[in-house]
Amino acid sequence: MIEMKRWSLIAISALMLLGVSCEKEKTKKEEKFPVLDELAGNYLLETTVKNPDGKSGSSYIQMVSNISGELDLSTSIQLDMAAPVSVIGDDVYTLPGFYATTHTMTKYHREGQELKKVAELPLVANSTGNLVQVSADKAYITFYQLGIIWIIDLKSFTKTGEIDLSSYAHGDKNPEPSIGMVRDGIYYLPLNQGGANSMPYDDYLQSDVLVIDVATDKVLKMISEKKTGLCFPTRPLFNGLMFTNEAKDIWIACTGFFAYNPNYLKNGFLCIPNGSQDFDENQSWDISTTDITGTQYKAASLYNVEYIGGGKVAALVGIAELSGDPLTARNSAACVIDLNTKTITRLSDIPLSNGHSGALLRWKNKMYFTAGGEHAAGIWQYDPTTGEVKQVLNTTADIGKIHAFN
Repeated sequence: MIEMKRWSLIAISALMLLGVSCEKEKTKKEEKFPVLDELAGNYLLETTVKNPDGKSGSSYIQMVSNISGELDLSTSIQLDMAAPVSVIGDDVYTLPGFYATTHTMTKYHREGQELKKVAELPLVANSTGNLVQVSADKAYITFYQLGIIWIIDLKSFTKTGEIDLSSYAHGDKNPEPSIGMVRDGIYYLPLNQGGANSMPYDDYLQSDVLVIDVATDKVLKMISEKKTGLCFPTRPLFNGLMFTNEAKDIWIACTGFFAYNPNYLKNGFLCIPNGSQDFDENQSWDISTTDITGTQYKAASLYNVEYIGGGKVAALVGIAELSGDPLTARNSAACVIDLNTKTITRLSDIPLSNGHSGALLRWKNKMYFTAGGEHAAGIWQYDPTTGEVKQVLNTTADIGKIHAFN
C-alpha cells in the first residue's frame, strides 16, 4: 500500500510537471505571436491552402479583427483556387479563378466582422478577371482569358454593356487585359499580350496600355512603350502593380517573363505623368541590371508592389537563380525599391517566399508583407521610418490578399 501511494505521488508529480511544461510551451508560443492591440481593426484576408503540385487546392476569404497572433481559418468562406477578390466600399466581390469549374461572380456585403452573400451574377466560361470601380455607380470587369470588358451597374448588379478588345491583340484575338486604374475620368488598362504559357511574345517586347473614356466606354487609343523592351505590365491579380504617386503620376510595374526566361530578365517601371495620356520614356526604368542590396542577386521580375510614399515602393522581387517550379519555388524576395535613387534593398528578416503568398498592405504608416517561407509563413510588419521588421501573424496557409476597411 505504501509502495502504491509512493508511485501515485510520483505519477501525480510527473503530471503536474508535464502540465507546467505544456503551459510554459503554450505561453512561449503565445508570446512569440501575441495579439497586438494596435493592429485591431476590420480586415479581409484571402488565404490559399495548396496541394503539393502548387496548382490545385482551395482559397478562402474571411474577416478578421486583427492581423497579429495566429490565424484561424474555421470561419472562412471557400473559393476557387486563387480566385480574384475585389473590394468596393463595404462590398466584396469574388470571381472565378484560372482553374474554376463555376462561372459566377458573387457579391458579399460586410457587416462588422461578417460577410453576407447578397447577390450573384452569372458569367461565361473562362471568366477569370477582376472588377474595378470606374465611376460612382459603374464598374468594369476585365476578363483576362476572353479579351473583353463587361460594363456593370453596381446598384442593380447587372451587365449593361461590353467592350471588345480583340483588335488590340498581338498574335491572337486576346490581348490579355490585366487590371487598371482611373485617373481624371480615364481608365488606363494594361495589356499583358501573353503567348504560350501566358508568357510574353519573343517578337513583341513592349508594353501596351489602353486609354478608355469611362463616360462613354470608348477606347480613345492604345499607347505603347517600346524603348526599354519592358513587357507584361501588371498582373491581373494585384492592383498595387499600378499606382499614383503624390504628383498623380501613374507608375506601372512590368513583370517580364517572371524570372523564368534566362534570355530575357528585363522588368521594371513605366510612367504616365500627370496631365498626359502618354508614356514618358525618359522615366522608364529597367531594374534587371540593378543589384539587390544585401544579396548577390539582381531583380528578374516584379511579382507585386505597393507604393509607400516619397518615391519608395514595397515589392516582391523575383530572383532568377532561385527559380524552379513556377508554382512552388521560393524565389520571391521582400524588398524596398527607391524610384528616386534607383536602388533596391532586400528586407532579409522576411523569408524568401513562394508565389502564392503575394499580398502587400500599406496601413497606418506601416507596410505589411506576406510570405510563405520554408520555416515560417504569415504576415511581417515593416516600419519605413525605423527600418524595423517583425513577424506579426503566423499561419500555415498562403495569404494572397489583405484589405483594411476604414
